[in-house]
Amino acid sequence: MLVILFASWEIHRYPFINVSYQGNTYVYSSLRWETAEEISKVVWGSTSHLFSYPEELEIFYINSSNRVLFITDAQWQRVLVFLQEKNQDGGWEIRKIKIIKGITSPMGIDYHGQNYFMIADPVARRIRIIKYNSSSESVEFMTPIFFSEFSMPVDVTCNRNGRIWVVDKEKSKIFSWYVGYPPSGNNLQAYREYGEYGTGRWQFRHPTSVAYWDGSIYVCDMGNKRIVKIGNVYTGRTWDKVINYSSKTPVSIDATNDGVFVVFREGYVYYYDHDLNLRATYYSPNFLSPYSICAKGVEFAVFDDYRDGRGIQYFRIRKVTDGGGGGGGGGGGGCPILYVWDGSEYRE
Repeated sequence: MLVILFASWEIHRYPFINVSYQGNTYVYSSLRWETAEEISKVVWGSTSHLFSYPEELEIFYINSSNRVLFITDAQWQRVLVFLQEKNQDGGWEIRKIKIIKGITSPMGIDYHGQNYFMIADPVARRIRIIKYNSSSESVEFMTPIFFSEFSMPVDVTCNRNGRIWVVDKEKSKIFSWYVGYPPSGNNLQAYREYGEYGTGRWQFRHPTSVAYWDGSIYVCDMGNKRIVKIGNVYTGRTWDKVINYSSKTPVSIDATNDGVFVVFREGYVYYYDHDLNLRATYYSPNFLSPYSICAKGVEFAVFDDYRDGRGIQYFRIRKVTDGGGGGGGGGGGGCPILYVWDGSEYRE
């Protein structure tokens, strides 16, 4: 008997867990990734919400039992820091919440390596550099990156080896430097830039995010309704691949060892391999107007304008196989379908 196996991916969407602010105390539930790691379901306009406009998150693992979750909030001019520890069941629990102030409009954030983080600050037209001290649970500000060509730097990505790439939405360019360790705005070397305003090759129209993986960067070229892979970023540059969309607007992109993730304003998430071959697509009617995606491995978070506020939804992709394409599998060998776990059952 011949059995044909089709690869597919399922998506788990975690149910909401409320985090509220009452007086001077944050009230939150015990969070586990296996059940839910929704940091907050925001109620816009009320007195009990944690974010005003969350932009992006980054996770820093101190050791196997402790990690720190950073979430930028541009409108409230701060970065929320969630100190988490692993419980006996293997889940992550929040033990403390701290706030970093002093950044005008924190947006894109990425881990630079050696306890340093880069944060895009478009209003101040600079990249802020912070160093996290896990012993004192404190943050030190380093000399920021201020570049005269900056107009609206909205996102930053790092290769963990000293080089960064900055996307400037207004200039429609990508700027890059080697900043080394310790990183400093006074130590910018090996400058490169990519793109100009336009619709052709090596041109962008108001790009919104950039992600690095293994010698390539991926750009969300929102104004041109496309994503771009730029390769050979160390030895030169190559315009490797472009994916155009006619009826959807990509707003954010991220990349991990497991693939490339793109979220669209219309409520779609596309999952690609590193050569931008489509693996799966997903649509959620629960999205109102997504504007950012952040991925770690096969887990990702979508930042969304909810109908009653702004918040974050968490997902996880799981690769499965299906014998013969039935019962929630690959659909007879076509594009795999992403299924979402709504707390009781899978649904498309």
